Amino acid sequence: MGILYQTLEDCDNVDYVEANGPFLGNVRDCWLGKGYYYWDTFINSAHFWGRISYLNAGKGYMIAQSEVSLPADKVLNLLEPTDLLLFSAWREEYARTFPKSKATVEKVLTHAENIMGEKFPYLAIRAEFRDCINIRDFQDRIFPNGKAYLDLKPPIQICIKDKRIIGKDNFKVIYPECYIDNTLMSYNI
Repeated sequence: MGILYQTLEDCDNVDYVEANGPFLGNVRDCWLGKGYYYWDTFINSAHFWGRISYLNAGKGYMIAQSEVSLPADKVLNLLEPTDLLLFSAWREEYARTFPKSKATVEKVLTHAENIMGEKFPYLAIRAEFRDCINIRDFQDRIFPNGKAYLDLKPPIQICIKDKRIIGKDNFKVIYPECYIDNTLMSYNI
């Protein structure tokens, strides 16, 4: 992984946020299950989320940054074919177990965790939040022809299951700039 961003409502409480963050994902938006949701690498996704979740509701937003390192075998990376095949098998198992229930990403992951119990090896889930960024200001895409495109800053979310993995003193508000102290912050715009 690397540099991750969490978008929060700006309640003018930066000291509280830095001392207690990161914060669990909102119940209505926990599509990867219960955990601490971040935007991976590209801060434009965090700004987009701030705009649609807070600015459009007449509220301000802040972005906090964490730097997290996890072994690749502890991350279910749904951008990788091998992990997608594994997830597909879990989805089939879910459909057999609950034939009348609609399979969602969250339901399939929860079912896999329940079946595997302590043997479920993943501490984080990583996936692209497809088609969420539909405002050109936040996109960086190359369209070679037709409808195909290459997204240079895809909206990738990471759901970290256990806050202890993130570490203490690893949550610093970097936006808005009025909250930044004199230390240098590095982030990818």
